Amino acid sequence: MLQAVQGKPCQIHYLHDGIKQETSLQPQYCRDTQSFRIGLYVRDNTAGVGTLTYYDPQSGDYGALGHMVSGLNHGVKDEEKGSIVRAAIQGVKSGAKGAPGEKLGVFLGGDWQGSIELNGEFGIFGVKNDKPTLR
Repeated sequence: MLQAVQGKPCQIHYLHDGIKQETSLQPQYCRDTQSFRIGLYVRDNTAGVGTLTYYDPQSGDYGALGHMVSGLNHGVKDEEKGSIVRAAIQGVKSGAKGAPGEKLGVFLGGDWQGSIELNGEFGIFGVKNDKPTLR
């Protein structure tokens, strides 16, 4: 929706603490992601951009190895299960001693692509709804 308004002011409607509210905002262009953004972070139990490590076409099982996904609870592991969605990686910032790396990505929306059944110290694991596509 933000790409459709091309940086023009727009109205958004949202629910906060059970109360419907409305506000006006103007999207700004982000050079890193080459898209318009509003500086709004939608709180979710677990959010992040990662890469798929393995996929079993027989069972649909997948794993994204490396580390657990930390939510918004100040680095505390989320115990809840979750979902995975398609994302496009827009850039990678390399890590250095004392400074972690970062992937810059954009969630592409659409249908849920799979489930997160385990968010553990070695990565996330679950079942993917369909066969992954290479880009």
